[in-house]
Amino acid sequence: MRKKRVFIAILLSISAAIVLAFIYSMLFLSFVRVPTGAMKNTILIGDHLVVNRIIGRVGRGDIIVFKFPLDPSVKYIKRVVALPGDNVEFNPETHLVLINGEELPEHRIRAFYQAPDDPGQLEQNTDEGAPPGSWYTVYYQHENDASMDARYAVGQQYRVPKKGDPIPDGLKSSEYRNAYDADHDGRYDADQYFCMGDNRDNSEDSRYWGPVPANLIVGKPYAIYWSAQPGGPDEPGGGHIRWNRIFKKLN
Repeated sequence: MRKKRVFIAILLSISAAIVLAFIYSMLFLSFVRVPTGAMKNTILIGDHLVVNRIIGRVGRGDIIVFKFPLDPSVKYIKRVVALPGDNVEFNPETHLVLINGEELPEHRIRAFYQAPDDPGQLEQNTDEGAPPGSWYTVYYQHENDASMDARYAVGQQYRVPKKGDPIPDGLKSSEYRNAYDADHDGRYDADQYFCMGDNRDNSEDSRYWGPVPANLIVGKPYAIYWSAQPGGPDEPGGGHIRWNRIFKKLN
C-alpha cells in the first residue's frame, strides 16, 4: 500500500510538472521556423526556434523577433545593433558598425559568395578579426558595399529615435506612419531599435527601411529546437536533419 501511495505521488508530481510546462509554453513561448538566410550562420534556413515572449530589457547585440513595421502581418528576426538615442553608422567599405563614434565589437568574417536561397552555411574566406568584447559573428560576401542602395546609417550617422521624438516630415505623409505614430501627434509612440542581420550582404534590415518600434517586438529567440534542410527527397540534402543544431543556444 505504501509503495502504491508513493507511486501515485510521483505520478501526480510528474503530471503537475507537465501541466505547468504546458501552461508556461502557451503563455510565454512561441515557436517559429526561419525561411531566409539573413541571420546566417547564427540561424540557418530551416531552423526552428523557441522564442521567449517575456522580452525584458532589450540590449545591444540581442536577437529579437518583431513584426515588420511596413507589414505587421510578417515577422522578422534580426540583431539589435543600436539602442534608442544612439548615433549609428555603417561603413560599407570597412564593414564596421560605429556606435556614437566607436566601433561595435563584432567578429567579422568575409565569406565566399552564396545564393540568397542556399540553405547551407556560409563558408569562410577571410577572418577579419574579433575585437575585444565581441561575442557574435557577422558575415559579408563583398569586399566593398559602397554602392548598396540603403537609406539609413550608411556612410553617415543616424540617430535612433526615442519615444516622444518628432517623426520626420517624410514619415508624416507615408502610408506606414501608423507603425510609428499611431495617434498622429507627430511623435514616435515608442523607443526605436536599429537592427541588422548577421549575413550583412543578404539582409534587408534597418539600413533599408528604418528602426524597429519597441511595441512591435514580440520576443527573443533563445534556442533551436529543430533543424532540417529545406527541400524534397529529390533535392540534394532535402529534409536532412541537422542533429548538431538541435538544442543549440543562440547568442
